[in-house]
Amino acid sequence: MRRAIATFLERHSHGVRRRLPGLMRFAYQPGREPVTIDRLISPLRYDILVREQYFEVLRARRSLADEDFDAFMELSRQQPYFRYFTRVAFPSHRPEILGDDKRVEAAFERRVRASIELHDSFESTGYDRRRPIILRTGHRIEATATGKRPAQRIHAGDGCHRLAWLRSAGVEILEPGMYRLHVADVLTPRDDTALLLRAMAISPTDYFSFLSLSYADRELRSREALLDHIRSTNPDRLPEVEQVIAVDAPLLAAAG
Repeated sequence: MRRAIATFLERHSHGVRRRLPGLMRFAYQPGREPVTIDRLISPLRYDILVREQYFEVLRARRSLADEDFDAFMELSRQQPYFRYFTRVAFPSHRPEILGDDKRVEAAFERRVRASIELHDSFESTGYDRRRPIILRTGHRIEATATGKRPAQRIHAGDGCHRLAWLRSAGVEILEPGMYRLHVADVLTPRDDTALLLRAMAISPTDYFSFLSLSYADRELRSREALLDHIRSTNPDRLPEVEQVIAVDAPLLAAAG
């Protein structure tokens, strides 16, 4: 039966792809290797750190959500999580609600309630491997829309709240059974870091600490410290990180 299916796909997949441009070929694959969470986050997905920070607030103030949900919503609005959703996520994914404060508020409240539900589920039963996180790769990987070309071939996809919660709980590695890999013919990775730099103030020290997640084995809080470390430990990656910084530096300066 498997051979027959494979033969059918081989004969017909070209025609299907011609009729449906962009159709993924054998799109979902099981995870086959451990993946370091920090390298899924840096340098393109600062938003996952923002989600992680919110889960830390939620963990610390979980009782408030039950005792006084309005007060918890007010606390949530004071977090970078709120700025991320209203200035980055909603403009990208829900542009139809922009300018309507009531719809924006309702959408953010639903997101907060979903985060509470996810937190409670993790606390009670742990990570559910029946709903693996989706990571993304491609037979060809293009530069981001902002022009960055990180060397990594596996990128964050769906399930970034769960990824953030795992990291906040101290998990450093996604084991193969914890994710599935979505394989595209061509993948253009998302650069949410640049969007966040445009939308909210991120300090240079926080930014270079963030880059350290992927490019160093320790936290380095300045451009000079990070570049010196790469020159001495992994000089082949120096052009890559310099190119990433060149894209982000004007946004970082504007945000500051």
